[in-house]
Parts: sequence; C-alpha cells; structure tokens
Amino acid sequence: MKRVFGSSVALLLVVGATSLFVRASSVMVPSGTWAPTGDLTDIRAGAAAVLLSDGVVLITGGTGVEGRVASAERYSVTGGTFVATESMQTARANHTATSLNDGRVLVIGGFGADGTAVGSAEIYDPATNAWMPAGTLTHARAGHTATLLPDGRVLVAGGENGEGALATMEV
Repeated sequence: MKRVFGSSVALLLVVGATSLFVRASSVMVPSGTWAPTGDLTDIRAGAAAVLLSDGVVLITGGTGVEGRVASAERYSVTGGTFVATESMQTARANHTATSLNDGRVLVIGGFGADGTAVGSAEIYDPATNAWMPAGTLTHARAGHTATLLPDGRVLVAGGENGEGALATMEV
C-alpha cells in the first residue's frame, strides 16, 4: 500500500494483461475491495510499473499480442486514465523499473523481442518524456530484482538468462 500526496487514499495497483485494478481505502471504494479503474493503452503481461514523484504510475514494456513491446504509458491515479508516452528504446518484458532519487526511472534487463535476456538498461526522464541509454549489465538477465541503495546506486540481483537461474549481483 502507498499513501499518495498525504491524502486518505491508500492504493495498491495491480496491472493485468489489459486492465488495472485498484485496491483502495477511500470514500468511493470501500476498504478491502477491488474496483476496475480503466484499460491500458496496450495489452501487456510481464510489464513493470513504478510510482513517479508526481503521483503518476509509469508502466513499461511487457508482452503484447505480437510479442515483447517497448511501449510505455502513464496512469493518473486521480483521473483513473492511461495515456501513452514515449516508448523505450528496447522492447522488453520481465524487467525492472526503479525510481531514482532524482525522479527519473531506471529500467533494467528483461527478455527482448527475440526472447533472449537483455543486457541493457535505460533511463526515463518524466520531465522531458525521453528515454536514454544507461549502460550494459555484466550479465544479461530477466526476472531479477533491482533495489535502490541509500547512496543512489541500484543493486541488481538474481533472475535468469534464458539458460538458467543466476546467482550473481551487480551495482
């Protein structure tokens, strides 16, 4: 659960293949219940979602009808609407998206359009609505974790590379 802008609304977002469901405590949705809140602009499974500093949720990548997608969209919690935004440079699913201290988002790894593990990372800047390359992982991976450390670096751990599970970590 996440408190948004100090209001009395607590949200837990669940991204399905085509819709987003919200579990909320508010006047409109009784506590402990689920309510549909709108449809994604693209069908996607294995996407990553992250809360931006302005309270908007960025949803990236996943697998669509015709394979992995690079598309991204923003979900307005207050308006309950989805808006397509600039696409990532690389199609990917089963990746991570991590909010950085400066408000940007780091997207790492995943499975690419060809089904192999992706070794690249990219950064989304909500202020410019643009993506930029962010380097290459030591080990291409998908299904991993990415944790923001107190010093601003991101620890990437585990996952798989298409041949098996990984026991490696990198910063």
